[in-house]
Amino acid sequence: MNETKGKRDAERAARVHKTAECLGVSTRHVNKVLNMDYDDDEVVCTYMTLLEGENKLLAAVKKMIPFTDSGKYPRKKAANV
Repeated sequence: MNETKGKRDAERAARVHKTAECLGVSTRHVNKVLNMDYDDDEVVCTYMTLLEGENKLLAAVKKMIPFTDSGKYPRKKAANV
C-alpha cells in the first residue's frame, strides 16, 4: 500500500506481477514474501533487481530530459530578431 491509507500503488503491483511471472509463482506468494509472512530469497532478489533497474532507467531518463524543479520543460528563450 502507498503512504496514503487505502491507495493502491500501481507501480508496486506491476513489479509484483512481473516478479511472479518471472519466477512462476503467484502474485499472492510474492506479496506474502514482501510482507515477511513467507521466506523466499529468490523472490526478494528478483523484486529488488527489478526495482533497481527501474530506478536506474528513471535516473537516465531524468538526466536526458531537462526538466525544471516544477516538472515542466524549461522555456526556450526567444531569439532576438
